[in-house]
Amino acid sequence: MFACVPLTLFAFILSYAPRFLNASLAETATEHSAVTVPHGQHASVSSGDRSFFSRFLGSSDMSAAAAPKAWSSLDTTKEVKPFRIFVYDLPEKFNARILRESWRCGHHMFAAEVAIHKYLLHSAARTKDPNEAALFYIPVYTTCKCTSFAGNGPDPWFGRNLMTEAVLHVSTTYPYWNKNKGRDHVVAATHDYGACFDYLRSNAHRVGIVNDIKNAIILSSLGDTKSPCYNTDQHITIPTFLPVQSVGGARTRADWTKAVGLQLPLEVDDPISFDNARRDQMAFFWGALEWTDARGKRDDTYSHGVRQELQKQYADDPWFTLRHVTRDGDGKLELSQYAQHLKRSVFCLAPAGFAPWSARIYEAVHYGCIPVLIADTIVLPFDDQLDWKAFSIKISEHDLKIPGRLKEILQKLSPSEIRAKQAAMQIARNALMYQFPAAKEPGTQTFARQEKGGVAFDYVLRELEIKAGVRRVSRESAEIRRSARSAKGWW
Repeated sequence: MFACVPLTLFAFILSYAPRFLNASLAETATEHSAVTVPHGQHASVSSGDRSFFSRFLGSSDMSAAAAPKAWSSLDTTKEVKPFRIFVYDLPEKFNARILRESWRCGHHMFAAEVAIHKYLLHSAARTKDPNEAALFYIPVYTTCKCTSFAGNGPDPWFGRNLMTEAVLHVSTTYPYWNKNKGRDHVVAATHDYGACFDYLRSNAHRVGIVNDIKNAIILSSLGDTKSPCYNTDQHITIPTFLPVQSVGGARTRADWTKAVGLQLPLEVDDPISFDNARRDQMAFFWGALEWTDARGKRDDTYSHGVRQELQKQYADDPWFTLRHVTRDGDGKLELSQYAQHLKRSVFCLAPAGFAPWSARIYEAVHYGCIPVLIADTIVLPFDDQLDWKAFSIKISEHDLKIPGRLKEILQKLSPSEIRAKQAAMQIARNALMYQFPAAKEPGTQTFARQEKGGVAFDYVLRELEIKAGVRRVSRESAEIRRSARSAKGWW
């Protein structure tokens, strides 16, 4: 919601250099996972909690380095054409002009719509012949205009109108939309409530998905099993955008230009410098714990009451670091300070906000802080390609409301269980980042397909192949998806 505010919490930089990727995957737990929590004690921790810390001191248990796994395969049981996607060349008013007029559009947390467009233009899967295409991509940037009414976040009403206009242009200029009524077309909807284009749950559910794209495949930041704004058959949940490093060390915006003014010192956000032995802060959350609208009225439906419950139970508990940030930004941290908190925390709370998803899920994963998801209905990105149980924790909203239950669950985790989750985050960190450049086809400037692992673009492309019917998921993949979508949680 605050993505258009300069230096906001939700637009801070999470990045690392590709030259460290292979090294981080090959590292043994000796350097990155051998000691998990914490090496020292938080000054305000009570004597009763010190036993939790001491359980991890001097532990010699080690976790093997993570390696990517193939959860799906190209369909070879019948003759299928190679997967190709056609990218429409739309008038500039739908993308390039908006990006020029709104510089933040290229780096705020909703900028996946820009990044995916730029990636597909250089992908080996792209075809310039629409007759070869299995899918068609409509590159429209709907989150680039901001409104103070939405907390200086993207104007959802502008986005709704722009999407409608883009579909009208495509359907009246080209024959392909009408051929299958849009079912083989792909759009990105990265607002809080995705294809419903609103930031309030009640409004989004009332207006529903934009009628023009109800048949389309939608790349959505929102994943919600109970929301009319999310269709589990047609939609693909994608990560929020967080700027990353390109080769050479420069931070890269979604449009591949340097993100001037939004740079963190390299030593702050390079995974090579993260040290799990120095995590002396147990559970961390710094953000909105309640919400008031532009008129000053408190919204009691915000977060399903989850964040309010956290504040009620744990605001004064030294085991938790909880701080409130207002809609005007009072109480927020500087980017480097926020990053340091993530680096020194064992668990990072990721409760539902306006929607079940939150940028802090991906912030936590990047910094090696185990994300604690508190959103019963969330559909996580790539949950048929990533085993979320391996590197995160999910607490049901029911369990949260039981006094002390959240703390009890976290404290029961063994050192080896925590180390295993930290090791698994090596793969998750890559998968959830729109990192440039991706692997190239030999002798070309186009991005190669990856059968397993890779960065967010690779995972998105495989999801599109699944939707196009040219890739099949394994039985094990279907099982991890069912598990990830359970409201009961895991730890």
